Amino acid sequence: MKNIQIIVSLDQTLIDLNKTIRNFENGNYKKWGLNPNLPIKKDDNETYKEAAKRFWEKSTWPKEARKLAFEIEKWWKKMGGKFAESLAKDLGVQEPSIYNVALIPFGPGGSYYPELSTVFIRITNFQNDHWWKRVLVHEIVHLLSVHHEALDHKENEKRVNELMKKKLMEFGLKDLM
Repeated sequence: MKNIQIIVSLDQTLIDLNKTIRNFENGNYKKWGLNPNLPIKKDDNETYKEAAKRFWEKSTWPKEARKLAFEIEKWWKKMGGKFAESLAKDLGVQEPSIYNVALIPFGPGGSYYPELSTVFIRITNFQNDHWWKRVLVHEIVHLLSVHHEALDHKENEKRVNELMKKKLMEFGLKDLM
């Protein structure tokens, strides 16, 4: 079973925010039926990046996210890592040497960057462990099956959800479907 590294940093938040803003501005989220959380700008002159930095500096979000990181690591050791290992075996792919999991306050919910072996999970409710578990599993399926990705977002999501459902049932985790 591979380990995970939980990342809580402004830099990682801004990496994903740039992609989120591009997808938002070019209409992808509307086309995909998604409504991403964006930082609240104090006025029209403030950029989303500036708003994100201000949020990061003034909120308790980073501190709360660091606390959540311990819960995610515990779950990974108990179940998540076994799920990923089994899925990689089923797909005939090699797992990354480590899974990077960036917790972020903005974005569509989750995203993945195969070139960084990183998944991003938007956390807006620190009490909702069902949310982060489901998003983590979903994005791990994307990460491990990226070589099967089609060009159509809807087709990719359907394929990922089918793989995820099958594996969750196998692991007795149907509550995460």
